[in-house]
Amino acid sequence: TTVSLSWGLPNDVTRIAVDISDDPEMEPQTPVNPPVESMTISSDALRDGVQYFHIQFKNATGWGETTHRKIMIDILPPLPFSVTARAENNPGDQHLEFKTVDELSGIFGYIIIVDGVEVDEVSRNEAELEYRLQGLTPGEHIVSVRAFDRAGNMTESSTRVVIVGSNKVAHDNFLGKLLSTLFLLVIAALLIHIARERERMAEFEKRLR
Repeated sequence: TTVSLSWGLPNDVTRIAVDISDDPEMEPQTPVNPPVESMTISSDALRDGVQYFHIQFKNATGWGETTHRKIMIDILPPLPFSVTARAENNPGDQHLEFKTVDELSGIFGYIIIVDGVEVDEVSRNEAELEYRLQGLTPGEHIVSVRAFDRAGNMTESSTRVVIVGSNKVAHDNFLGKLLSTLFLLVIAALLIHIARERERMAEFEKRLR
């Protein structure tokens, strides 16, 4: 990790002093001559967290006031967390509970993934409430949640969800098929009865002749 800094350099500046430290009010002690307008700070001088860059200009009348700038480095992901799924009355709907923290940058938001496909984005505030995942089909699903901090670091957690088909739906389907079969049997029996009655009437008419 490196940090690039730049600043405007007045024409009368003959020397500058810079430093990086944990002290927000430090006076820089490292001279730079000739003065420069930019600088790249290497990873050797940086650490994860908050540090301060200090710069001071000198001209013919002496040293000016020191300028301090905060540097925030965050290469650590949000803390590990777990995802809990709880079924609703509708088997295809699940309540998801998940939450994590990032002590330096803070949580930016979450992404919901079902079977490897991103299905929704959830803000930090929305995640404070239970998230409702709808429309899961019967079978096994892998539900994952990715948490991102404001620096772009990510932590992911997953859970397995099994959706069982509704017994009521299965019962209704069976009953519908049964009624359809009975209706066809009744129609077939009625047609057979009508055909036999016609045969009897025809036979009776022959005898009358």
